[in-house]
Amino acid sequence: MARFGGEEFVVLLYNTSEDGATIIAEKMRSVIENLGIINKRLEKFITVSFGVASIVPNKDLKPTNLIDAADQALYHAKKEGRNRVVRSSSLM
Repeated sequence: MARFGGEEFVVLLYNTSEDGATIIAEKMRSVIENLGIINKRLEKFITVSFGVASIVPNKDLKPTNLIDAADQALYHAKKEGRNRVVRSSSLM
């Protein structure tokens, strides 16, 4: 796990399918939601959204392909109301 931009983080899971990554992302989302941490400035509970993507590397793919797929899924999660997990395969 590492910070990737201002408010974004990346969780890189080795040898994990999109199904497995989605399960892990949903567990992380749920745990954070259930902590009940309040953002005092916004007077709302802190939540997180996840964009999940998975690829099998090959010579035709670039590292940015995985990042772009996850970023598009994250964009959709935020657009759909936040506090959710969206899989990149569901956007195709």
